[in-house]
Amino acid sequence: MNKVLTSYKHEGTTSAISPMTQIKLIQAREEWLTTYSERHLSHESDISASTPSTSVWLVLKLLEYMVGFHKYYKS
Repeated sequence: MNKVLTSYKHEGTTSAISPMTQIKLIQAREEWLTTYSERHLSHESDISASTPSTSVWLVLKLLEYMVGFHKYYKS
């Protein structure tokens, strides 16, 4: 296993980022989705049509963060 992946263990799970960072990312995602839905609710009849692109964007940002985290601690 990679050293970064085993750096945080909580209830039998391993993660590359700390539980506090995970909570902050989840909160930021919820705030962003709330703001997004409030802004676009009047403009779009169905917001679920844009949800996949939102999910892709969030996953890419998370991967970008994890790669940066890994490179920082590997050096």
